[in-house]
Amino acid sequence: MIFKAKSTPEGKAVFQDPHEAKSYLSRKAGKDLFIDIQEDKKTRSTDFNRFERVVLQYLSIETGYTPDELHDIFKIMTWGTTVVKLNGLEIEVPPRSRDKTTTEFFKLIETIKQFCIDNQYTEVLKLFVDGPNNDQQYGYHE
Repeated sequence: MIFKAKSTPEGKAVFQDPHEAKSYLSRKAGKDLFIDIQEDKKTRSTDFNRFERVVLQYLSIETGYTPDELHDIFKIMTWGTTVVKLNGLEIEVPPRSRDKTTTEFFKLIETIKQFCIDNQYTEVLKLFVDGPNNDQQYGYHE
């Protein structure tokens, strides 16, 4: 069972639906429970993900790299690499962007934008002028 709650400065949990939580917990009275507390991450809209893909498509034409290759390059430039083990081998790979918070993903977009500025890709930069410029416009929502 999953319950949404907000934490208070006193270390208490305020449930979004306290009646549902109380009802469930009363049915489990006297039983051992395992409670997994996870931070709720903001999600990005599909429009925001589409915007990133459009920018990468334009950069693909400019650089000769595929959009997927550019996506990996920018992830490494922004967050470094992650080490994974495969059959005993340690391999460095770009981190997964879908696991990133909206704030972390915003850093990826800023890396791409700075790359365009540094390399004078003015046509690609026009997408940023006409497109989203802050968290709300990028399509972040809770």
